[in-house]
Amino acid sequence: MPSRGIIPVLTVGAALALFAGCAGGSGLAPVPTPADVSLDVKIGQMIMVGFRGLDVNGNSPIIRDIFDRHIGGVILFDYDVPTSTPIRNIESPAQLKRLTAKLQAVSPIPLLIAIDQEGGKVCRLKQSSGFPPTLSAQYLGSINDLSLTRRHAARTAKILAHLGINLNLAPVVDLNINRDNPIIGRLGRSFSADPQIVTNHAAEFIKAHREHSVLCALKHFPGHGSSTGDSHLGLTDITNTWSSEELKPYENLIGQGLANVIMTAHVYNANLDTEFPAT
Repeated sequence: MPSRGIIPVLTVGAALALFAGCAGGSGLAPVPTPADVSLDVKIGQMIMVGFRGLDVNGNSPIIRDIFDRHIGGVILFDYDVPTSTPIRNIESPAQLKRLTAKLQAVSPIPLLIAIDQEGGKVCRLKQSSGFPPTLSAQYLGSINDLSLTRRHAARTAKILAHLGINLNLAPVVDLNINRDNPIIGRLGRSFSADPQIVTNHAAEFIKAHREHSVLCALKHFPGHGSSTGDSHLGLTDITNTWSSEELKPYENLIGQGLANVIMTAHVYNANLDTEFPAT
């Protein structure tokens, strides 16, 4: 399941400062101030791309993109969807750590290195590749023990930080309104249909990641939990199923200062915009 659009909830200056802090001790060059950054670099820094390869070298396209085109971020996958092959960027913990180190080493500005590590069925770091098992959001929400969610998220964040990954494209803050939803409900990706339960568990998830200097992304704005279709397969119209309740986790978490990034979805919602989809 590829990731959708992402919206950083940071000013340029705050972002550069935060990314520099995340990359502490990496030996990277000093981060330039926004006033020193050219337009080409600013544009490149807004782009996050996927790539193929378990390893990289000076001839790798992604290395040229980072060094010459100033790409600001990369996203890692364990499965190559276009070729339907199970090898993309992740083979083992040691291999992945080497890969991220090489990517950071070539970038004058610290890279955002992202992954979808929600837990449960959306889990790029799988047991078959030597990573520990995970729990789904639905399971954690059904137990409704915030300390369990915090511990589970902390273990995930610690692993990501050790691997050199500084952005987790999680947690899902969609409400589990339609339990037959093919991409949220059926896959156990939502904590609950209750916006307060979703808020509470997402907050613990994010706080645990911040303790390990890993950023998080709230998704899928403006709410995908009530949909009847899968937006990975095409634009999904949620006009008649969506309600404003689905915005509450975003409102709550933004109000608590816990929104680093917001990921938009390939959904059309005439309640919010009669012309354009969220992406």
